[in-house]
Amino acid sequence: MNIVVLLGAAVLILYIWSVVRKRSWMQRIQGEVAVLKPAPSQTPGAVIAEDDLLGLPEPVQRYLRFAQVLGKPRIRFARIRQQGKIRTHPDKPWIPFVADEYFNAETPAFLWRAQARANPVMALYVRDKYFQGRGSMAINLLGMVDVASATGPEMDQASLIRYMSEMVWFPTALCGPGVRWEAIDVHSAKFNFTHADRTETGICAFDDLGALVSFTGQRYRDDDGTPVLETWSTTGGNYQELGGYKI
Repeated sequence: MNIVVLLGAAVLILYIWSVVRKRSWMQRIQGEVAVLKPAPSQTPGAVIAEDDLLGLPEPVQRYLRFAQVLGKPRIRFARIRQQGKIRTHPDKPWIPFVADEYFNAETPAFLWRAQARANPVMALYVRDKYFQGRGSMAINLLGMVDVASATGPEMDQASLIRYMSEMVWFPTALCGPGVRWEAIDVHSAKFNFTHADRTETGICAFDDLGALVSFTGQRYRDDDGTPVLETWSTTGGNYQELGGYKI
């Protein structure tokens, strides 16, 4: 009987500890989101005008018109919710996840927080972040134990490339500060973006209507502890009108 009581007490203590640790993890993430947000503005921002498109390659102008940015104010902050599948290694199975991602479009930064479940019991909490020119990732098991983390120059580069590929969520930024476009042909353009003394480059492809259909660049990934620079791409489609923009 004493053993049963002790086991029950141990389980209860473990449960309470896990709740406290998970709450601490979530509070930490919420604090990082709060710092990431731009300060409230007391004046309305300038809207995107035809002059902002002058000199841009033709497919980029076509995209910005397609995305319906003309006459709209520059987006300062964005939040998206996602669901999908993720894996922790190329040899591991895909597992479902849900996530929230927050973007500062004024001072480039993002925070992606996700929860992935391999089964009803096992949950991984992931935080991917780019802030003040630095990238970082943290993975936590069950909200209790930090199991992986990554920082450093390669992570900074990888995070900036990710930010560039996701600027389609707030398309007014694609004709904003730090952005320089170079013409390639009628369906593609080179996208150069400078932030925090770093410049990265990708290639954007557009369809006949102007929709941005892919972004391709060179991005570091971790290969069992070794950073490897590889071709990395995202694809887009199924555009919908959200908040007056085509996303």
